[in-house]
Amino acid sequence: MKKWTLICETFTILCLISGGLGLAFGQKEDTHLHMFMRFAFCAIAIGTIGMTNWGGRFRFVASLFHYLVAMFLVFAFTWATKFVEPLHPNAFRDVFFNFTIIYIIVAIALWIAEIRRRRRDA
Repeated sequence: MKKWTLICETFTILCLISGGLGLAFGQKEDTHLHMFMRFAFCAIAIGTIGMTNWGGRFRFVASLFHYLVAMFLVFAFTWATKFVEPLHPNAFRDVFFNFTIIYIIVAIALWIAEIRRRRRDA
Protein backbone atom coordinates (compact mmCIF):
# COMPACT_ATOMS: atom_id res chain seq x y z
CA MET A 1 0.00 0.00 0.00
CA LYS A 2 2.89 2.36 0.74
CA LYS A 3 4.27 1.99 -2.81
CA TRP A 4 0.86 2.67 -4.30
CA THR A 5 0.63 5.91 -2.32
CA LEU A 6 4.15 6.91 -3.37
CA ILE A 7 3.35 6.17 -7.03
CA CYS A 8 0.24 8.35 -6.87
CA GLU A 9 2.03 11.18 -5.08
CA THR A 10 4.91 11.12 -7.56
CA PHE A 11 2.52 10.96 -10.50
CA THR A 12 0.58 13.96 -9.19
CA ILE A 13 3.72 16.02 -8.65
CA LEU A 14 5.07 15.17 -12.12
CA CYS A 15 1.73 16.00 -13.76
CA LEU A 16 1.58 19.35 -11.99
CA ILE A 17 5.16 20.18 -13.01
CA SER A 18 4.66 18.95 -16.57
CA GLY A 19 1.36 20.77 -16.94
CA GLY A 20 2.78 23.97 -15.51
CA LEU A 21 5.82 23.86 -17.79
CA GLY A 22 3.65 23.01 -20.78
CA LEU A 23 1.39 25.98 -20.15
CA ALA A 24 4.39 28.25 -19.55
CA PHE A 25 5.78 27.28 -22.97
CA GLY A 26 2.44 27.65 -24.76
CA GLN A 27 1.41 23.99 -25.00
CA LYS A 28 -2.29 23.92 -24.23
CA GLU A 29 -2.92 20.20 -24.83
CA ASP A 30 -1.64 16.99 -23.34
CA THR A 31 -2.80 13.63 -24.67
CA HIS A 32 -4.29 10.96 -22.48
CA LEU A 33 -1.57 8.60 -23.70
CA HIS A 34 1.07 10.88 -22.20
CA MET A 35 -0.77 10.82 -18.88
CA PHE A 36 -0.83 7.00 -18.88
CA MET A 37 2.84 6.90 -19.87
CA ARG A 38 3.73 9.23 -17.00
CA PHE A 39 1.87 6.93 -14.62
CA ALA A 40 3.61 3.86 -16.07
CA PHE A 41 7.03 5.47 -15.65
CA CYS A 42 6.24 6.32 -12.02
CA ALA A 43 5.03 2.76 -11.43
CA ILE A 44 8.16 1.29 -13.03
CA ALA A 45 10.55 3.48 -11.06
CA ILE A 46 8.85 3.09 -7.71
CA GLY A 47 7.75 -0.50 -8.25
CA THR A 48 11.31 -1.61 -8.93
CA ILE A 49 12.89 0.46 -6.18
CA GLY A 50 12.48 -2.41 -3.71
CA MET A 51 15.09 -4.41 -5.60
CA THR A 52 17.77 -1.92 -4.58
CA ASN A 53 19.61 -2.02 -1.30
CA TRP A 54 20.23 1.69 -0.78
CA GLY A 55 22.52 1.07 2.17
CA GLY A 56 25.85 -0.56 2.54
CA ARG A 57 29.08 -0.07 0.73
CA PHE A 58 27.72 -1.05 -2.69
CA ARG A 59 25.11 1.71 -2.79
CA PHE A 60 26.37 3.14 -6.09
CA VAL A 61 26.46 -0.26 -7.82
CA ALA A 62 22.96 -1.13 -6.56
CA SER A 63 21.65 2.26 -7.68
CA LEU A 64 23.25 1.89 -11.10
CA PHE A 65 21.80 -1.61 -11.50
CA HIS A 66 18.35 -0.37 -10.50
CA TYR A 67 18.62 2.57 -12.90
CA LEU A 68 19.61 0.32 -15.81
CA VAL A 69 16.75 -2.13 -15.20
CA ALA A 70 14.21 0.68 -14.77
CA MET A 71 15.53 2.50 -17.87
CA PHE A 72 15.26 -0.71 -19.90
CA LEU A 73 11.63 -1.12 -18.80
CA VAL A 74 10.87 2.54 -19.59
CA PHE A 75 12.43 2.22 -23.06
CA ALA A 76 10.53 -1.04 -23.68
CA PHE A 77 7.27 0.63 -22.66
CA THR A 78 8.04 3.63 -24.88
CA TRP A 79 8.84 1.35 -27.80
CA ALA A 80 5.57 -0.57 -27.28
CA THR A 81 3.53 2.63 -27.47
CA LYS A 82 4.47 2.97 -31.14
CA PHE A 83 1.81 0.37 -31.83
CA VAL A 84 -0.82 2.71 -30.37
CA GLU A 85 0.40 6.12 -31.52
CA PRO A 86 3.34 7.24 -33.67
CA LEU A 87 6.35 8.20 -31.59
CA HIS A 88 7.94 11.62 -31.80
CA PRO A 89 11.35 11.41 -33.53
CA ASN A 90 13.04 12.41 -30.26
CA ALA A 91 10.84 10.26 -28.00
CA PHE A 92 13.63 8.06 -26.64
CA ARG A 93 15.93 11.04 -26.04
CA ASP A 94 13.18 12.93 -24.23
CA VAL A 95 12.26 9.91 -22.11
CA PHE A 96 15.92 9.32 -21.26
CA PHE A 97 16.50 12.89 -20.06
CA ASN A 98 13.19 13.20 -18.20
CA PHE A 99 13.54 9.86 -16.42
CA THR A 100 17.24 10.33 -15.63
CA ILE A 101 16.83 13.80 -14.13
CA ILE A 102 13.95 12.70 -11.88
CA TYR A 103 15.82 9.50 -10.99
CA ILE A 104 18.88 11.46 -9.86
CA ILE A 105 16.74 13.81 -7.74
CA VAL A 106 14.92 10.89 -6.08
CA ALA A 107 18.16 8.93 -5.54
CA ILE A 108 19.76 11.93 -3.83
CA ALA A 109 16.65 12.41 -1.67
CA LEU A 110 16.72 8.72 -0.64
CA TRP A 111 20.44 8.96 0.12
CA ILE A 112 19.89 12.04 2.32
CA ALA A 113 16.97 10.32 4.08
CA GLU A 114 19.19 7.30 4.77
CA ILE A 115 21.96 9.47 6.23
CA ARG A 116 19.45 11.24 8.50
CA ARG A 117 17.95 7.93 9.60
CA ARG A 118 21.42 6.56 10.47
CA ARG A 119 22.28 9.66 12.50
CA ARG A 120 18.97 9.50 14.34
CA ASP A 121 19.37 5.78 15.11
CA ALA A 122 23.01 6.14 16.20
